[in-house]
Amino acid sequence: MEEKDKEIIKESWKKIEPNKNEIGLLFYANLFKEEPTVATLFRNPISSQSRKLMQVLGILVEGLNNINELIPPLQNLGKRHKEYGVENFHYPIVGRCLLQSIQEYLGQDFSDEARQAWTKVYGIAASVMTSDHN
Repeated sequence: MEEKDKEIIKESWKKIEPNKNEIGLLFYANLFKEEPTVATLFRNPISSQSRKLMQVLGILVEGLNNINELIPPLQNLGKRHKEYGVENFHYPIVGRCLLQSIQEYLGQDFSDEARQAWTKVYGIAASVMTSDHN
């Protein structure tokens, strides 16, 4: 991942973080609208899931400068998701809904460059979470 992408993600995160709970709830609304069947995978209240999702995103953003350190926790997260019934085909749907939610919330503040950078970081995380190590 290029330094420019990392900086763009960090800058957009500064705009996301103060409203992360709202964006997280928007994400789940978008996800359940696009793929209603995934709602059955969640046992905790969506507000709790939303906080967890945004916490993971924050950890990703903080760890951008040393992505290798994020691999073991992401592998563990992927393993847990698999145990919950998440399948590999869910990851692209989640990625689309995440980007859509950020776009809806930030509007013009979510540039094409920011979308591309977030797509890269999500792609890395999803790839690690779905790797054969899980």
